[in-house]
Amino acid sequence: MRWSISCVLLLSLSACAIRPSADHQLADTRWRVTELDGEKPVGEKSADLTFSSNSLSANIGCNQIKGEWRVEERRLIAGPFGQTRMECRDIGLFEQEQALQSLLVASPTLTIENGRLTLQSSGHKAVLQQLNRQP
Repeated sequence: MRWSISCVLLLSLSACAIRPSADHQLADTRWRVTELDGEKPVGEKSADLTFSSNSLSANIGCNQIKGEWRVEERRLIAGPFGQTRMECRDIGLFEQEQALQSLLVASPTLTIENGRLTLQSSGHKAVLQQLNRQP
């Protein structure tokens, strides 16, 4: 009996794990954030999202976040994320980093059209331009 309960729990937990979307059109692409909540990124460095076949990394100009991703029914499911913890000196940069991370973990809807990716949740919206496909 204990063994069967353990198996059921293990199978349930594995079903909840994020599985990468290697076959999705986002796999192996890189995107530049052009707009976040109606504003251009404020950092001196570029704000990018990179989707490999098994992970998503994002940098708005200071810290980097990285985690797993998949797409389900036009929604991006991402995380949990690991993050660097550098001090962001540009005014507004920390707030934009928090907004981007909040957007990514909120299972935003995604639309890809003409090299443009739009991620939208109830609280945030990002518009990104495709840079290139990763090798």
